[in-house]
Amino acid sequence: MPEQPYSYTDPQARRLTLRTATDLSDRPYVWLEAEKLTGRTVTVTSVWLRPEQAVTLRKHLSAGARYETLDHTGDKLLVRAGAETVVEVTRRPVSGEASATVRVSVPSHRLSELRAAVAATAEQAQRRDAARAQQGGAQS
Repeated sequence: MPEQPYSYTDPQARRLTLRTATDLSDRPYVWLEAEKLTGRTVTVTSVWLRPEQAVTLRKHLSAGARYETLDHTGDKLLVRAGAETVVEVTRRPVSGEASATVRVSVPSHRLSELRAAVAATAEQAQRRDAARAQQGGAQS
């Protein structure tokens, strides 16, 4: 079964996308990307979540609790629950690029869809990690 990314665009034209990804060492991650699609330029920010971080995020979404984490690159994810859940992704400044933050508002009636997408994407990343570990063990 092919892995399909999850995507939601809020009324202010800010898009949230979740999908599995791998780093240069082939370690699986959940890639969470937030884009601001209005204005003269598109702003794109993202974080790399380890599968266990995505599981923790899903638990916080289910509990309506605030969640904050940094990824291995120093980029930040902040999720604030409320009448609308705000998913905020901040890209740290890097050579030639300024820091940027994109906030996507997810209304309460779409929250179960987001929780399910986080859980499914984390599960896909965990399956990739298990397959990677089996291949590594078979090669030893």
